[in-house]
Amino acid sequence: MDIKQLHDYQQILDASSDLIYWKDSESNYLGCNRHILDATRIKKTQDILGKNDNELVWAQFSKLYREDELIRRAYSLGFDKVRPARLSPSLIREAFCLIDENH
Repeated sequence: MDIKQLHDYQQILDASSDLIYWKDSESNYLGCNRHILDATRIKKTQDILGKNDNELVWAQFSKLYREDELIRRAYSLGFDKVRPARLSPSLIREAFCLIDENH
């Protein structure tokens, strides 16, 4: 995939109103759309790469998120609207997780 294609894909993901992210098999972030960055108050995509949920604003829910991801992987369940993204005790949005099977 060339740089222009990557840029085009990122623009499409950023245009969505959903929280969209993708992770490796260890649940470390490989990328995300701008809504994840906004929710975490992280300025650049590069600053989220390699982090896991325990290092982000929803750290208190990271164990539940990891367990859900492991179950979904083990049983090859889909990742549509995987989980609520608890951005604060009163603000919850659904998040989409894209899995990179090569990582």
